[in-house]
Amino acid sequence: MIAEKDKNNFPRLLTKQEKQVLREVLPDNIPAYDYYYKKLSYYYILSNGRFGKTNFILGKKDSVPDLTSSSTAVFAFGIITLENCNVTVAVHEEVNDQIEIDLNPSPEINLPENIIIKSKVSYSEWSPGDSSPFDNSPVRQITILPAKFILAISKSDKKIWLHNLESKVNTLIPVTNFYNQIMLEQKVREEKKVTDSSLLFENLESFSDNTIRNSFIAYNHYFHKFNIDLKESSKQNSASKKKNFFKKLYKGN
Repeated sequence: MIAEKDKNNFPRLLTKQEKQVLREVLPDNIPAYDYYYKKLSYYYILSNGRFGKTNFILGKKDSVPDLTSSSTAVFAFGIITLENCNVTVAVHEEVNDQIEIDLNPSPEINLPENIIIKSKVSYSEWSPGDSSPFDNSPVRQITILPAKFILAISKSDKKIWLHNLESKVNTLIPVTNFYNQIMLEQKVREEKKVTDSSLLFENLESFSDNTIRNSFIAYNHYFHKFNIDLKESSKQNSASKKKNFFKKLYKGN
């Protein structure tokens, strides 16, 4: 997204064009996303990351880029359509005052000084009840913790994300590890089923809300992605079971 001669001139600030496409997936009307945008605006690109020339590590100017840690969760993701190309944008969660981003032009070109954004699709402004922002298809939604977290699964997009009802942030969930946890939950050991994570989307209707919820809680326990109070979750489930019991009792069922 910058001229060839400048591509390895690190550390450097983001260009005007890079900030413009980042703003499209970090909207200013959602404080948590706006906070990241403002940080990226004064952070420096320290180096390329481990995944090629469109992958960058940003941080304070004099800091050393950490290329040893695994990538953090994708905090924002979208595809921006310009006049002559699409740009795929991903922003990872900050760790140790550094943020990993991906800015991937397709095809790879040098952008003009003033770019014109024709359209965008992004998960950043998705809210519970919405369809998929990419093709308007239905999105399955499972409550993980009432009034706090909802897990969304798009069969069409083949994407999973956790919606935080307080911050309104949508964090993408890696499919493979989560699918592995579902297979463990269902005690499935057949190699063909266990190793093919695409079956999660193909067979989505066959997994109950409880299976998906329990698998996500176990996944989060092992990978420590989100601060979810399991005691509160247990209280909510217990209260829900009691409520359903008394409803059946009242109806004589």
